[in-house]
Amino acid sequence: MPLPTVRRRTDRLTLRPLGQEDEGEYVRVCSESAEAWRPWIPAGEPGVSVQRLFRRELERSSLGARAGTHLRLAAFADDGSLVGLFALNEIVRGVFQSAYASWQVAADRMRRGYGTEGVRALLDLAFEDPPDG
Repeated sequence: MPLPTVRRRTDRLTLRPLGQEDEGEYVRVCSESAEAWRPWIPAGEPGVSVQRLFRRELERSSLGARAGTHLRLAAFADDGSLVGLFALNEIVRGVFQSAYASWQVAADRMRRGYGTEGVRALLDLAFEDPPDG
């Protein structure tokens, strides 16, 4: 059974899962934003390329979606540029209803409200009923 596709549109962004076609934008944003993200994101494993990190991200997104435990979305501007990455991790449904939210905004888009816009969309998704499947 195919996974439901999660998409959310805001005033300036389209949030959706990363696809293979997004590798170039992902590599560009991660490379250009590494210094800005350094205080919050460890430098990574020595010798692991950004391309390898992209493949891991695709794998984690797919596995988390299948298990219903993670929702990982990329936010794109209308011109197709990657603006940020937004995620709900360790999703627990039922009485406890919890998850950890995380996000990263591309260095060239910081301090323009994109993080707030993306997080609002992410939280809207968090409080919706889970998709059937």
